[in-house]
Amino acid sequence: MKKLLFILFTSFLVSCSSSDSEDSPKPTEPSVQTTRLIRPPTWIQGTWKYVSSNGTVRYNGFTFYKEWFTKYTDIANGYQSGDFVVEEKFTDTSYDVKLGSGITTQWEFHFIKISPTKIKWLNPDTGYADTFTKQ
Repeated sequence: MKKLLFILFTSFLVSCSSSDSEDSPKPTEPSVQTTRLIRPPTWIQGTWKYVSSNGTVRYNGFTFYKEWFTKYTDIANGYQSGDFVVEEKFTDTSYDVKLGSGITTQWEFHFIKISPTKIKWLNPDTGYADTFTKQ
């Protein structure tokens, strides 16, 4: 009888243990990583080009892959895992990446998701915010 009461009491304690409800909404916290890996979030992966006001697609843009990305201007600059110390911060609507030596930051990129087909690049060099369209 004591064994039966012990088993019932133990199962009652286990079933009443505190845990977060899966139904309760949780705010989206930015995920911050400092590694030697570049891991763009899936929502930004793909090719993004600058489209001028008259609809002309320009060469300038970005291509994001699973573990690296390329910035296109007059020349293509590839940034890949292992080349830099990488600090990434991202949410469902933003992606910030800093690339450097670990002591100094050499490049910073700030992107904001406007829609599934448009992102905004906040250019720290010029202070402009350019919009890019997914190709």
